[in-house]
Amino acid sequence: MKQLMMKDFIMQKSQVFLTIALVIGLIIIWYASGTQLELIYLFSGLVISLSLITGGISYDDGNGATLFLLTLPVERKTIVISKYMTGFLTVILGTFLTLILVGILNIVIGSISSPPWTVILGSLMGNLIATALIFAIYFKFGYENIKYMIVGFILLAVIGSVLYTQTNMLDTILKSAYHFSESTLVLIAAIVTLLIYIGSLLFSAQVMKRKEY
Repeated sequence: MKQLMMKDFIMQKSQVFLTIALVIGLIIIWYASGTQLELIYLFSGLVISLSLITGGISYDDGNGATLFLLTLPVERKTIVISKYMTGFLTVILGTFLTLILVGILNIVIGSISSPPWTVILGSLMGNLIATALIFAIYFKFGYENIKYMIVGFILLAVIGSVLYTQTNMLDTILKSAYHFSESTLVLIAAIVTLLIYIGSLLFSAQVMKRKEY
């Protein structure tokens, strides 16, 4: 499994610098247009995670990597688990890269503001859920169908940003759950996120087990 994960990270390495350059450009545009820091952080994390994960899947699909792995003495569930572990680590990497880039932005503009810890964790959990859905679609229907899901993520992100900036949606949600503390809500969200991620992994493992190539 370690070798499979190393293979994925080596393939992603060539994309990291391109992705960072893309995100830096987007951060500059967003900041110049007056986008809130929280939204810059959320969008940047999503772009980094999706770019690296879909880039790795695209390489596998274009070069027949999965078909080649099936000719080796490697269990199908091992292929799936390694992909999900790589995805998990990629989301964490994307989170740290986003923190660094946003931190550099704060230094450049002379600001001491930073995203709230709830936004950081929310971005991490949202990207994990997006990754889980992408992998489930990939193993079930193939790479070609992922593009529709990515468009859906982008639309949801845009709609969510509009609701966040133009309404009191977040305050309304928090007030509706006023009897729970902020840390309790985050813990519940984290548990739900992990259940979705593990559920997606088990689903993909079953699909891989039954699929004929």
